[in-house]
Amino acid sequence: MTSLRDALALPEWAGVAVSAGPDSALTTRLLGVEVLADLRDDVPDRCGGLLLAVAGRVGAEPWRLDVLLRRAAAAGAAAVLVSVALAPGRASAQVARRLTLPVLVAPDPLRCAIALRIHLALPELAAARWVTATANACASAPAGVEPLVRRVSAALDREVWLLDAGGRHVTGHHPRGSVPGPADDLDTGRAGGSWLREPVPDDARLVPVAVPTDHPRGAYVVLRRADNDEVVAVRAALTVLATSVAGRLASDRLTAERDARHRMTLLAELVQAGGRLPPESPGRMLAQGWELGGHHIGIRIDVPGALDPVSLRPEVLRAFADAGVDAQVVEQGAGWAAWTSFGQAPSQGRLRAHATAVRRVQWLLRSQLPTVMGVGSLRTGPEGLTRSLGEAGDAARIAATRAASGHLVHVDRLGLGQLLLAWTRTDTFAPAASSLLTPLQGQPGLLETVATYLDAESSVAATAAVLGVHRNTVSTRVAKAAQLLGVDLEDPDERLAVQLACRSVLSHR
Repeated sequence: MTSLRDALALPEWAGVAVSAGPDSALTTRLLGVEVLADLRDDVPDRCGGLLLAVAGRVGAEPWRLDVLLRRAAAAGAAAVLVSVALAPGRASAQVARRLTLPVLVAPDPLRCAIALRIHLALPELAAARWVTATANACASAPAGVEPLVRRVSAALDREVWLLDAGGRHVTGHHPRGSVPGPADDLDTGRAGGSWLREPVPDDARLVPVAVPTDHPRGAYVVLRRADNDEVVAVRAALTVLATSVAGRLASDRLTAERDARHRMTLLAELVQAGGRLPPESPGRMLAQGWELGGHHIGIRIDVPGALDPVSLRPEVLRAFADAGVDAQVVEQGAGWAAWTSFGQAPSQGRLRAHATAVRRVQWLLRSQLPTVMGVGSLRTGPEGLTRSLGEAGDAARIAATRAASGHLVHVDRLGLGQLLLAWTRTDTFAPAASSLLTPLQGQPGLLETVATYLDAESSVAATAAVLGVHRNTVSTRVAKAAQLLGVDLEDPDERLAVQLACRSVLSHR
């Protein structure tokens, strides 16, 4: 919006002055400019919000100016600009005040009118430049959503991201390694991505635009604007990008569904044949990167039926990658079947490291999705893989009720785990466990850290990997918990008592 005060700040308006009109003249909103040849020229019937600029000096009689002012006010004009030679006298100034119509005088009204027209057109010109640059970048970007977002970011020379509706980073440039959000530039304290769906103020640093997609998690493109970037121009450019992103997401979705059907068909053949496959199947599975020889550990991940395993598979792959687990992941039912393979029989140390890494995968997934996970035992060959996957499925069904274990059950530990859990739920043990751990109440993170630490066989590194914190944080928390509890965690008996107490208390949450 351009006010009369903004217009007076233009360099070309240096000699312009308000000669007559209301006291609030400077706040008058200017929407456009209409140029009249002289005072005898006809005033348009409708000129709401326009500045009427009288270019010539012909017809300088005072009464002609009074007539012009009355006609301009009747037509809804915002202000009248005349040359210094036509400056209103006392009578004309009274007419202007009565009509609440500002009258301006300038050495060269025509030059001022041209300058104001250019100024008023700048937002549209800026938007056109932003839209053109974005459209060209979208047209030349390589296939995929990530190259598209990065190409537009480079073309606009601005940071651009793709976020899901929860405010989580999908792709785009974030040099500090953090996900943009309200705390980044908008001190709103809102979480969960709610800021994405609220109206964008004119001074917003982060400008989001929704992507028109049916993706279950939703999507937004977000740009960090500079001080002189018009929000309208930014939104226009982001709308072009959002449409292009939607098209690529739809294309990616079709490709993902086709690939998913192929993976599911191959896995169904493997499971139904019990690992005994016709001669042509191993070659097709090898093309998928499935090594059926060697040793395998099956993993089952389930989510509520309302979620879509095909669209969420990239998040599962990302969790495995972040935890350092090389796994095959296949959509199956309301979740995923996964497995890790070893060319040679792994040592006990490697199996323990694998179990810790898989626990880390579940921790990463649970931070975003309501997953339950079951892990099968180590088996050999294609037949062994199908058995391990079956065990993982059974363990996942049990994990659905195991909040204390993070909804993760490893079939190799199931028997002892069931026995210990049944013991810790007795009427005599539960109150004692709660009393033992009372000093940890109100201490954020201590109980969970101690429980994870003891379940990880007192390994600081494994605990840090599962919780996603630094090892020093784990050591500090464990030491503080031991001090508050007054126990020696190096003593096997005291360590076992605390471990069982943690399981009891966490199972009742």
